[in-house]
Amino acid sequence: MPAHTNNLHGLVLSKTRARWLLARNASENELFKKTSSMIDKAKCKEEKAFEREKDELLQRQLQTQQIQTPLRFARFHLKKHP
Repeated sequence: MPAHTNNLHGLVLSKTRARWLLARNASENELFKKTSSMIDKAKCKEEKAFEREKDELLQRQLQTQQIQTPLRFARFHLKKHP
């Protein structure tokens, strides 16, 4: 059985071992891609949820300011016009 030499590390691999390593690397690469995709989807969902929550808080703050503003001005107008 002829052996293949990996010039980078000086390793000698049989054809069977080289094929096995290629298959394992391909499998690990697919798993990595799948995991990366799942992480990206989760990150996107978290970012969207954060933006929704931030928008809701800003809307509440705006509504609170709109409610409080007329009351403050109403007191000033009452003092000016006895």
